Amino acid sequence: MNTSKSKQSKVEAQEQDGGIPFDSLKEGSLKRMLKIKKDGKKLGKMELRRLAKVETGEKFMFRDNELKMTPLMKKRVNLAKTMMKF
Repeated sequence: MNTSKSKQSKVEAQEQDGGIPFDSLKEGSLKRMLKIKKDGKKLGKMELRRLAKVETGEKFMFRDNELKMTPLMKKRVNLAKTMMKF
């Protein structure tokens, strides 16, 4: 069977508990994208909600840094927002 890489990763994710491959998540990856120091101020729920509203491809200001919302950053923000609910 000749399936694309994205379909394979979706199938693998669905086979795991909850659909999220927790063993392959990188710790602090969203913080690095947002240029936050490791020992810096934590991300709050309000900040994550504000980031989730930014459309892909738009530029935005976050803690005095001008950044561009990428598709990967959008996914990481949504995941962080979901994880904060637990």
